[in-house]
Amino acid sequence: MGGIIIKGYKFIVIITTFLIVLCGIVIFNFKSTPSTATTNEDKDSTDVVEVELNENSIKDQPTLGDEEVSVQIVEFGDFICPACQTWNETVFPMIEEDYIKSGKAKFSFVNVLYHDDSELASLAAEVVHKRDPSSYWKFHDNLFRHIKKEREIDQEGIEELIKKHTDIAIEDLNEDMKKPEFARELELDKKLIKEHGVSPTPSLMINGRLLENPFDYEEIEKAINGHGEGT
Repeated sequence: MGGIIIKGYKFIVIITTFLIVLCGIVIFNFKSTPSTATTNEDKDSTDVVEVELNENSIKDQPTLGDEEVSVQIVEFGDFICPACQTWNETVFPMIEEDYIKSGKAKFSFVNVLYHDDSELASLAAEVVHKRDPSSYWKFHDNLFRHIKKEREIDQEGIEELIKKHTDIAIEDLNEDMKKPEFARELELDKKLIKEHGVSPTPSLMINGRLLENPFDYEEIEKAINGHGEGT
């Protein structure tokens, strides 16, 4: 009887030791796995990766600035993404002042749909772009501000922004948001994202070159000035 008890005790000790080692391995592997977050605010690298992005790729995207200039800046952004909101408030105004208003570059925006409400926000933005293009960038900026403040967006919030910042009737907005043609615009955005290997948001491309860190303004200036008129 004593032998059985001792054997049973040894068995429990062996099993317990095995489980402790197994847990240790799992914890170690978990800590060793790199983060796969889809935001770009914390990137340190400023390397530039060459990709194929041409005029035809973004011809139907919202574009700010002189269409004839050769420097093309493209942001792949998500209205719900906090890093995109920060970029829109901090980096974009500098680009707009230094390069877009001066006629040195043009800027386009491509929707990225990484969050639950991304499609709703992007769909509304597509409607504004088609129905009232002169109001698009005002709506774009205020949509970012609204989501940052409220930490969400819903149909009521969209309609409020439409009333304040566009000339679109709410009836037309609601009708257009149900049309397949606007859903197809988002599918085209998804195709662009896949084709160009865009993952973190925001992602910034300058004349087909994908910057690793869109928050590094010095690197942005180098990329723009390296592709200016006559270069």
